[in-house]
Amino acid sequence: MSVSKFTNNGPVPGTLRPGDTAEVVVSGCNSGAPGGITTSSAFVGGSAPLLPSADRPTLQGFPTIAAKSGTFAVHAQCPDSSAGATTTVTVG
Repeated sequence: MSVSKFTNNGPVPGTLRPGDTAEVVVSGCNSGAPGGITTSSAFVGGSAPLLPSADRPTLQGFPTIAAKSGTFAVHAQCPDSSAGATTTVTVG
């Protein structure tokens, strides 16, 4: 699972800031069905849908970073099982 800052030129490395759009990519799910991010304080609204990517076998979503600083856990759920992925996101 990767979480990057998303820009007009695609994802870029670096610190995530409140109001940024993140690109969240999860690979390894067995189904092309939508999945989702379970509640995380890193994102506005706490959760976000993950949709199958048209150009690669992944789930992809673009949540907005919340106006909070800190390090937050992010868990994404695969649609076909209880399997998923967990990572941390630092908002500066």
